[in-house]
Amino acid sequence: MSVSTPAQRLLLRGAPSDREMDAFCVQYAPRAPGHPAVRDLLRLLSELPGDGLEPRLEWVERWIHWMRDRIPAHGLTDADDRALSPANSRLSLLVRVLEGEPPFRASVTRLVSGVCAGSRGLKLFAQVGLSAGNGFFSELTDRLVRGVLPAPPEPGKLSELLLRLFPVPQDAEWLGALSPLLLARLTALVGEPPPPEPTPSSRVRGDLMDALLLLGVQVA
Repeated sequence: MSVSTPAQRLLLRGAPSDREMDAFCVQYAPRAPGHPAVRDLLRLLSELPGDGLEPRLEWVERWIHWMRDRIPAHGLTDADDRALSPANSRLSLLVRVLEGEPPFRASVTRLVSGVCAGSRGLKLFAQVGLSAGNGFFSELTDRLVRGVLPAPPEPGKLSELLLRLFPVPQDAEWLGALSPLLLARLTALVGEPPPPEPTPSSRVRGDLMDALLLLGVQVA
């Protein structure tokens, strides 16, 4: 008979009790158990959606919003690096929690795999700014219309997801300032879902090959 862990029970129930919240904070923020970053992270991880592309995308938006909060997650443990930026301090906290909580790690891994499986990266890799293959006047008319009329949302495209998460050019600076070492640790934690689910890297490679084929056709 298997015994469920606190993280597994939270994933089933979706809302931590006061006792579970306190225990989590003492474990991952012993020097600052009341820190809002820790409490908000537990609520976020306990509300991971099981399936459906749109609920998963909404959860990713909430995660980015948590990451971009200006309150740094400093002083949580004796080993905390106070030189980290607010975003990197929160990224460090997330990595530490996922390393210590296998059920949360497995659920985030399934979510990442589900987003990649339900999305396509062709436009992201190859179609932005390229002609659709029309004649000159048809292409000109198409671009003028797109400049006046809003395009319908296409949540199944990774290009739409990136614009949804990072709508202004300055967001690239925020992304570029994230620690490569912490991102590598996070990728190693959530990048390999159990079979038969496709890995995010294999899906991205497939989209990239499609994009290269499209570019070759467009150039020809």
